[in-house]
Amino acid sequence: MAQPKSSRSRSISSSISSIGSVSVSSAGLGRPTCPSCPGSPSMHPIGGPSTPLLNHHVHPHYHAVVPVADVPATPAVEHHNHSRHGRRQMSKWQWWWWWGHEWRQRHSDRLMLLGCVAVGAMLWTLPLPPSSAADGLSAAGMHLLAVFISVMLALMTTEVPIAIVVSVAMVVLTLSGTWMCPTRDGSVECYRCGLARDPLGGGLAAGVYECETLHDGFKVALSGFAHPVAWLITCAFHLGQAVDTTQLGRRLALCLMYYWGHSVVGLGYALFAAECLLAPFVPSNTARGGGIILPIVKSMAGLLESTPDRSPALGRYLVLCGAHANLVISSLFLTGAAPNPIVAHAVQSLYPGQAFGYMEWTTAAVVPSGCVALVLPWLFAWMDPPVYDGRFVRAQTRQQLREMGPMSRSEVQLCAVLGCALVLWMSGSVTGIPEALVAMMALVAVLLLGILPWEAVAKNHKAWDTFYWLAGMLVMAEQLSALGVSKWIGQSCASLIHRAAVPPLVGAMLLGMAYFGSSVLFSSITAHAVALVHPFLEAARAIHCPAMVIAPLLATFSTLCACLTPFSTGSVLLYFAQGFVPQRAWVAIGLVVAVVDLGVYFTLGFSWWKLLGLF
Repeated sequence: MAQPKSSRSRSISSSISSIGSVSVSSAGLGRPTCPSCPGSPSMHPIGGPSTPLLNHHVHPHYHAVVPVADVPATPAVEHHNHSRHGRRQMSKWQWWWWWGHEWRQRHSDRLMLLGCVAVGAMLWTLPLPPSSAADGLSAAGMHLLAVFISVMLALMTTEVPIAIVVSVAMVVLTLSGTWMCPTRDGSVECYRCGLARDPLGGGLAAGVYECETLHDGFKVALSGFAHPVAWLITCAFHLGQAVDTTQLGRRLALCLMYYWGHSVVGLGYALFAAECLLAPFVPSNTARGGGIILPIVKSMAGLLESTPDRSPALGRYLVLCGAHANLVISSLFLTGAAPNPIVAHAVQSLYPGQAFGYMEWTTAAVVPSGCVALVLPWLFAWMDPPVYDGRFVRAQTRQQLREMGPMSRSEVQLCAVLGCALVLWMSGSVTGIPEALVAMMALVAVLLLGILPWEAVAKNHKAWDTFYWLAGMLVMAEQLSALGVSKWIGQSCASLIHRAAVPPLVGAMLLGMAYFGSSVLFSSITAHAVALVHPFLEAARAIHCPAMVIAPLLATFSTLCACLTPFSTGSVLLYFAQGFVPQRAWVAIGLVVAVVDLGVYFTLGFSWWKLLGLF
């Protein structure tokens, strides 16, 4: 039965009234809530607090402005809060609280950045530690450490772009002469350029240091742009783009999703399995993770219609699994990452009678690292459960595989290029071709074959943005070693543990935690191992730690420690650059993963090594 016109008008009017009217609660202090959406979050006005919500409503389920009705407002509609009349109803302290809250929200990053600068300035003015002269730590080293800590705090506590933070640090360090400038007969702190040298220091003749503070210091600051690691990561970005453009990544992702996609955890295990198949043969975790696995992860996220702006939960899960699978599997094999042979060589040089080769490494790491690999996919799914229908996804992937048909010519060509790069990466110790050069050769082949146009390379802003700020981070990491900061940290940890007179196993645990945590000072796990593995092994020998406890501990922690920051190694950097996980969230998740790693190794790992008779 048709409703009378007057009744319909009253119902429309009451509907508008129920949607348009908002109320001020004492808890919200001026933030309106939507009565039509029970339990919904606060509704924000359009255009600021003085704009009345007449005919629009910000729906909490869609987060978009939805028109209520094309009906003129009636006297039944009340707008208590954000109209001029509503503002007069707020008490004075409520209005000041609202204004201060809005101001803090708008300028929170600037306030946190000022706090980070204040911490750095305070550390800059601190005097040198008493043992700094014996450990080779200079005032320039402490200044660099102060700036580096400020950069770390800014990256962890603010959303300021990394490139801006790094640029500010580079300018400050150059103007203050904090770098180590090269001279004809060595190197010296840049602030000492042009000053008279000490003829007793190093047997140098009397004279002045022949360098220019600003000119040579700026050259040091720019040296990161010629670093092989920066170019390896940039080329890996472009190769990943080629895998995405040719649909090769999509095809591989569909195969993995079909065979492993019964659940979202199955997708995580698929990425761990793919890493495990490649790790024994590809000695670069960046080449493996960034050039091979990451394009597959991106394709899987695209097939699931997950982007950083739309339905990011699935993409976030895949990115976290891919990044941490790269680190965990790298700890399983001696050839899994570049720093692993460095650690093995250091162990054999300091413990000549102790064998620590490929089999000893894998045997010691297989149980604890395997346990971590089993736990992490479940942990990530529990921390941020994504919505996933396995049956539907497998049915869709099977249909899409049929629709794709056979491989295209560009896919076959790209497979050949990546296969050749894989062979060169595997045989790097024989051919002597650096990993970055192999990646550059692969990119040149992709461009010459027309698989990827140069315009696409030039427009890949993520690659060039990462290249820019990573170059600065690499320079700061290298300068920390050059100025003696890394050595001072390692020797200080050893001295503290030696004074505590703790049992050898407890000392090994403390050294392991210190080695793990010190990775935040580096943007390269290779640089971290080169700088600190010898001091920490020396410290372990001084407190009589068993060789086959500290050796596998530092060996596996050399890659596992990269979970703490988004710039710790090239592969992690590439995953972080996809934009699914913010800086603060990445660091927080990394801390959780670090607790899991340490807990598993200090319990299950020690038990496994005891069972093997290693101590």
